[in-house]
Amino acid sequence: MAKFNQNIRYGIELEMHVQGGQYAVANALQEEGIDASSMSWGQHTNGSNSNWHVTTDGSLGSYSTGVEVVSPILKGDDGLKQIEKVCKALEKVDARINKSCGFHVHVEARGMLNDTAWAKTLVMMYSKYEHVLDAFQPKSRKSNNAQYCQKVGKNENIKEWAKTIKDCDKDVRSFWREHFNGYSQGPNGKYHKLNFAPLWKQGTVEFRHHSGTTEFAKISAWVKTVVALVDNADRNKERKIKPINPKHQKALDEAHSALSTNQMTNEGMFSAKKQILDADLKAFFKVIRPDRQTAKTLRERFAKNWNK
Repeated sequence: MAKFNQNIRYGIELEMHVQGGQYAVANALQEEGIDASSMSWGQHTNGSNSNWHVTTDGSLGSYSTGVEVVSPILKGDDGLKQIEKVCKALEKVDARINKSCGFHVHVEARGMLNDTAWAKTLVMMYSKYEHVLDAFQPKSRKSNNAQYCQKVGKNENIKEWAKTIKDCDKDVRSFWREHFNGYSQGPNGKYHKLNFAPLWKQGTVEFRHHSGTTEFAKISAWVKTVVALVDNADRNKERKIKPINPKHQKALDEAHSALSTNQMTNEGMFSAKKQILDADLKAFFKVIRPDRQTAKTLRERFAKNWNK
């Protein structure tokens, strides 16, 4: 088992609905001993990184109940302890989650700005295991089911821009700024499960894949997972990342094709898919090397969601 890297900084964004809105949440956080401020949407991007920010988010469909909680820069187990307190406060105000809500994690990777091998390795790694990461999530966050976190692995432009990164012979910071331009709806826009748009400005990569949650066990497990992915990509950037086992990919494709043409029962397709996912989950765990509690939480999520 790998230890959670205590030196990699990260931040989280939690979306939810709360009666009383952002002010109720900010008050609850303060009562729990968390330094928190309520502010209008967008202000937190220019505010202090020393405290928690509570704002609104139009994507949640309601400015009166839709709330986004944005953390300061966190690090290691101390950061997780802060998150645990926040989760207790959110429980007290009866924070609710629906399909419109997401949970995003920013992981510091400032060195990636000038290390294109690190970036390409992370992309290839995420692409390889995206079907496993999907298996942890409810149906609303799988594949392209969520408007604001589109899939990575099947994006036809992935290989092209990964090669562009590798062959980049210009100022790398300019490359990131030009090719990953925030709100673009194209393949390099922010609305993907793995989002590089913040890299040139904030020095982070963002993981938008996870469904909304206020449960500490889920948040902790996902934070450790994505931090481990960034860390592993850095340590293995000189190694070639092999794609998903071709036999597994073929079996998955055949199972879905057979189901869509009524040549296979649901039970038959699920059985074939489950065997493949079980094998690939084990391979993924060898990459992130989760601690016991993280592995337990991920397995529980897998058991609940893999066939949805």
